[in-house]
Amino acid sequence: MSYQRRASGLYVPSSCTHVQRLAPQDHVGHVEGWVRAYLKDERDDSPGLGELAWEGHNLFTSAGYGRLASFLAAASANPAVAAPNYIAVGTSGTAANAADTGLGQELYRAVLVSASVSSLYTARLAANFAAGIATGNILEAGLLDNAGYPTTGATGTASSYTTTTLTDSGAAWATNAWAGGYLYVVTATTNASQRAAIASNTATVLTFSAPITLPTGTVTYRISIPYLFAHATMNVNKGASQSLNVTWQVTVPSQ
Repeated sequence: MSYQRRASGLYVPSSCTHVQRLAPQDHVGHVEGWVRAYLKDERDDSPGLGELAWEGHNLFTSAGYGRLASFLAAASANPAVAAPNYIAVGTSGTAANAADTGLGQELYRAVLVSASVSSLYTARLAANFAAGIATGNILEAGLLDNAGYPTTGATGTASSYTTTTLTDSGAAWATNAWAGGYLYVVTATTNASQRAAIASNTATVLTFSAPITLPTGTVTYRISIPYLFAHATMNVNKGASQSLNVTWQVTVPSQ
């Protein structure tokens, strides 16, 4: 078979009479998202989610696209590849960015209360934040998996700790392997069940992004890096007597 070089630079069979050179938008789709936040007073027993307080687009992150690829390539062979099953809210006003791997300042993370396919190409995911939880001015939300929150991830017992560091003399971590992840104080005599964002680490020492309340006694911990699938910038003022429902709609373009 003979080939000829077209003006486009492509070599095609001489018998080919038509070649369509696709533009990037012709063959690359983008996962799209839409987020709605509803507020409802705890004394309101009427059906429904409450009053729509905010709605807008979200940004699917680079890590989120990578996680989707993992589903296709490895999920069947690796059950540890987790689906997004948490929605988190936070207080950072920094605009969402595709490079984000976590919320700017996570306030609370809630497990999904529903997940369904609402149309051929659209999934709808929702989480509730009860009255008294995550109150104040909420400026961001994220769709995440459950890596390490707080049931999976690397575990250990601290050799020593301060409000900004934790040392495990028996660890052998790669430098900054846990940067961007979280440490969870699983057990302690006092001040257990708290979390710290990890700024950096050496082979044996974790350094936190901000101080935690100093625990006492023997401290066991868990560390992990969650996957942020999508990040949205929002503005919702949640009162102490209000519940918040965040509904995430994710659509995969059909073409």
